[in-house]
Amino acid sequence: MLISSALFIFLLDKYTLLFLVVSIVATYAMSTLVVKVKKSRRLLLVISIFFTLFPLLVCKYLHFFTSQILRLHNDSIICVFVPIGISFFTFRQIMYLVDGYRDGFRLPFEKYVIYIIFFPCITSGPIDIPHDFDAQCDLNKSILPNWDDIADGVVRLIIGYSKKLLIADSLAKLVDVCYQEYTESSTMAIVAMVAYTLQIYYDFSGYTDMAIGISNILGFHPMENFDSPYQSRTVGEFWKKWHISLTNFFSKYVYIPLGGNRCGKPRTYFNILIIFFLSGLWHGADWSFIIWGVAYGLILVAERIFKIKQDSINPLLGRVITFLIINVLWVFFRADNVNVAVSLFRQMAANCFIPLSEAAQNSVITPEIEFLVMKLHFSESLYVIWPYIFLAIAFLITQIRVNSRQICEQKLYRTKWGVVMLSVAALLSTLSFSETSGFIYWNF
Repeated sequence: MLISSALFIFLLDKYTLLFLVVSIVATYAMSTLVVKVKKSRRLLLVISIFFTLFPLLVCKYLHFFTSQILRLHNDSIICVFVPIGISFFTFRQIMYLVDGYRDGFRLPFEKYVIYIIFFPCITSGPIDIPHDFDAQCDLNKSILPNWDDIADGVVRLIIGYSKKLLIADSLAKLVDVCYQEYTESSTMAIVAMVAYTLQIYYDFSGYTDMAIGISNILGFHPMENFDSPYQSRTVGEFWKKWHISLTNFFSKYVYIPLGGNRCGKPRTYFNILIIFFLSGLWHGADWSFIIWGVAYGLILVAERIFKIKQDSINPLLGRVITFLIINVLWVFFRADNVNVAVSLFRQMAANCFIPLSEAAQNSVITPEIEFLVMKLHFSESLYVIWPYIFLAIAFLITQIRVNSRQICEQKLYRTKWGVVMLSVAALLSTLSFSETSGFIYWNF
């Protein structure tokens, strides 16, 4: 496992592997000191966390801090090297340091290295807790496969590839065109917003399915990162179902140490705003990400003030309102900057509803759709409405009662229809493989 993970990282970027060698040795040494030293342990922990965070701060935030905060317009202050997955493996290292401080938790060096560089999860998570990984990683266990794990893993891989190749990548083309041409009409602006909301879900959850699938095949069971988030009735419920491992990190290692909800309502609200400010900043060094994070924090505070809970709101109304909020806030996440986001909202309100441009229509017309139009003698007007049909299908899939985790837990893939649908998905994904693009969360 160690060799395969190191080889995977080397093939992605040899400089990232070199950086990880130094980083892993340093953090493991610091964690040993944190556990063994009797005096000034808290100070030593703070220093260790700072040195662990320092490369992330320099690589991702130095230019933003100097240009936006200090107003020093110096383009030379740019980090030319950003290690792949730095935001994710840095959080793993921090969790290991903090757990060592709290309860003396330690891993053997080899197991620690595997925990940090485990190749299915290093680029975009899930971000597993050290204790959970330790319970699964037995260096002396038999290499004999568990056939149930392999079957579940293959199914998760097929589902993940299908999400990415059949849906997310097609939506990505539509999103790119609509963001380039959104000034043409309100239709383009609205489609840009909705399409990205669906794209980022299928892209990120598709990656997670693949990561968990590969891990299952290897005998590991990472934590789930998604639980049908677009079925949420409140924003609070959404954040219990979206990027669960990141929410878990901020809750356990930031929110609770700040006092959580134990220090009165004002302090609780402040703590919520802090973790969502940090969440926005973690995603990117730009005001648009900060606005995205703080806006979510403010909404969660409002839900607490007005006691809005998922069980106290009409299910349909709650889903509609929550999905609209999510759509609006994803605009800040996708837009190049705040000005573009504001301009997109203005265009939505311009009351200019005309058909999508030809480029937008063609962006989601695959060879399979052209084949159907030609062989089944469909009207070519299908090309005009296909983007809307595709968006509707993509949305409806997010509302299906069972998700990929439940499909594997309930062994639904062993039914006749399960086999047929997985086979079709695998075939179509294979045909689309040559046109794949990178994952959104690899940028974080």
